[in-house]
Amino acid sequence: MTPKSPTLPEPQGIHVRPAQLGDICLLLEPKRDDEILNLKQWQTDLLSRFGGEPIERVHLTCQRFACLDDNRIQAFTTSLEQTVSTVDPFPLTAISLQTLLVAFRKTHILKWQVQVTDEVQQFATTVESLLGVVGIEPLYISGFTSSLVAALKDVSELAADRLSSYGSFPHHLFTAEQAVLSKIMGANEFEILASVEIGTRSLTCL
Repeated sequence: MTPKSPTLPEPQGIHVRPAQLGDICLLLEPKRDDEILNLKQWQTDLLSRFGGEPIERVHLTCQRFACLDDNRIQAFTTSLEQTVSTVDPFPLTAISLQTLLVAFRKTHILKWQVQVTDEVQQFATTVESLLGVVGIEPLYISGFTSSLVAALKDVSELAADRLSSYGSFPHHLFTAEQAVLSKIMGANEFEILASVEIGTRSLTCL
């Protein structure tokens, strides 16, 4: 009998509560066209092997929070822009695959596990600190560093040997070149509130 993969529900104990409408996520994303094209090629390869649908905007969710105070959100965004202007863009390296059952989006998602480097951990720590300064409670528990990046949605439950036999690891996934504030508007609907370029002083509010 072929063993099933550990298709996990949304992890418990890493956040104060599950995601809800109105929550704001801080995403790490690539920006350059060549990085985005490279990601699409990796997604195409996974799609041919596992099925499903590609995630349109590949990212690492660094933190999530809820806040109805626009002034506090703006203060956090400004503080984030000032802080990351001095941080060099940093690479994310994929080291494995896993599937995750996301109840909020009612789908199984295939995700890359990325290596938690010093840069990834420091960025997460900085974001948590900046939220605390402006009086916003992070919804990821203190000290947690997110390391899962969604690749495909609506995949079937996959056999463990199929995931483990995918031998293209480790590999460069993308370079974190921008931090994006994204508000959850529905199961598959998001509103981009702001985009902060890492390593520059450019802030785009949408």
